[in-house]
Amino acid sequence: MSNQSDLEDSISDDEFYLAQDEQSNCWQEEVGGETVMVLAHQYQSPYPPLEEAVKAILSSRDPIYKKTTDKSGREVHAVTALSYFAWRMPQFIALYSPKIRHSPHIQLFFDTVKKLDMWLETFKVPGAWSLVEGKKVAERLNEMVDEIRREAATVAFKKSVTRRQENSTKKFQSSRQYVNRIFAWRNRLEVIRVDLEYRTDKEEPSLAQARSDLAHFMENRRHNRLFDDIGGYIWSLEYGGRGRGYHFHVIFFFDGSKVQKDTYIARKIGEYWVDVVTKGRGAYYNCNGNKKRYQRLNRLGIGRIESDDEQKRHNLDHVVQYLTKKDYCLMPEFDGGRVFGKGKSPRINTLGVGRPRKDRSTAENLHLDQPHLSASANANAGSPWRIPPTAVAG
Repeated sequence: MSNQSDLEDSISDDEFYLAQDEQSNCWQEEVGGETVMVLAHQYQSPYPPLEEAVKAILSSRDPIYKKTTDKSGREVHAVTALSYFAWRMPQFIALYSPKIRHSPHIQLFFDTVKKLDMWLETFKVPGAWSLVEGKKVAERLNEMVDEIRREAATVAFKKSVTRRQENSTKKFQSSRQYVNRIFAWRNRLEVIRVDLEYRTDKEEPSLAQARSDLAHFMENRRHNRLFDDIGGYIWSLEYGGRGRGYHFHVIFFFDGSKVQKDTYIARKIGEYWVDVVTKGRGAYYNCNGNKKRYQRLNRLGIGRIESDDEQKRHNLDHVVQYLTKKDYCLMPEFDGGRVFGKGKSPRINTLGVGRPRKDRSTAENLHLDQPHLSASANANAGSPWRIPPTAVAG
């Protein structure tokens, strides 16, 4: 058995989630009769940096720009540790969609932009006049920061953050228990992770269409021998913004004594989604086809996993936790539907005789039309950007 030191992470959780994001933002499509990899407009999901930036504002007392004078007495706007926020404002504002309800910190940002009517502002030159008469861009940005901090101090906002944290913890704990029950069903599993996408050259599906496609996918499993030896699954619905749209992250758990060649199975699942469920509108990413990346990170938690392999079980926890954290947008209260779910637990044959029960849960077990909280834990605060202590003339 491995000791605790053997289970120490070689990289941080944030680095691991970033590695997953990098994979999740590329997917396979058929172009001109050939399978190609498609790279999203934002290779890394743009929502986590926005949430991180808002948290950086809340953990600091700095303004975006500090008004001061240079040696000649001329007014200048000195940059602070938060000035990177101004440079990324156009990118952050472009993420807004009225059909999406975001996580608390991201929603706070959009609500503040709306309240101060900053949609059409330019942000590159702090000393330039803003669209509000008598105010410069730096002043408007500093007002935005002050408003974000005021709203974040309210009881309502604090409750929304706490609720998100609590429900993320509940989701992860219940998912971990679910995985443990599947390992009690079979001590050797073939774990497959596939991202079910939509083609970028087709019209973006509605939320209702995406939910319908997932229900269709799960219902049709009963008639597909590919899923004969499945023990369970976990799915998460995400909205990736413009250029990515709605998509699903899914983990499948198969009987490892009967199912091998995980990369092949993942590919067949993806093709089933594309050809049968979406009739050519879909695309997919085969995470098992890139296991070497996880091996280099010492985070391989997919593929063949034995119940007594503590390191891979530990890594699998991180894969599951990744799904419970990805709710930067598309909060469930938006339409009353679920954004996260699991299949039925397989029946454990305690007598040791007879055939194992296969997971034949249908679309009804997904409860796609039932309310379900799925707020996730917050990303770590702090900014990866470093700003030199210089001043910008204005």
